[in-house]
Amino acid sequence: MPQINPPGEIVAKEGSTIVKGFYVGPVASDVPVEDAQFHWLTCHGPLARQYDQFLPYKRYIQVRAIEEPIAAALREARGGMEEFPTIGNAEVWVDRRELAAAAGPEVEEAFKLLVEDISYFVDVSRSTVFVAKEHVIVDKKIIVPPLPKP
Repeated sequence: MPQINPPGEIVAKEGSTIVKGFYVGPVASDVPVEDAQFHWLTCHGPLARQYDQFLPYKRYIQVRAIEEPIAAALREARGGMEEFPTIGNAEVWVDRRELAAAAGPEVEEAFKLLVEDISYFVDVSRSTVFVAKEHVIVDKKIIVPPLPKP
């Protein structure tokens, strides 16, 4: 679910100052998965949007984990993943130049509130964060023509 999603291309391409952060948050043990995902979508996302003008985020997307037979089969094949349900993953694009320049009481307050809020429904001690560059495979929109009428 896009939370901060301005129009235009934002890609963490090799050679650019934009990087992509990828956060996987295991659900806190005392919170049902559905409740954690609901809070993430309806409280945490809007909190980030409220402070959008102060955050160095170029884009922020929430990808909610869903329970599908293929997901269960993949977890079973990997082994040991059943005990760590997640809310899903968050994807954030930031410009390293803007991140370095992000300062001030509003920025500090925004990050403080976001970190505090996520600790209500995520086991932060078991969270995983990756920072990466994106390799674009198809760099254009594919337009599928409509089917002919019968």
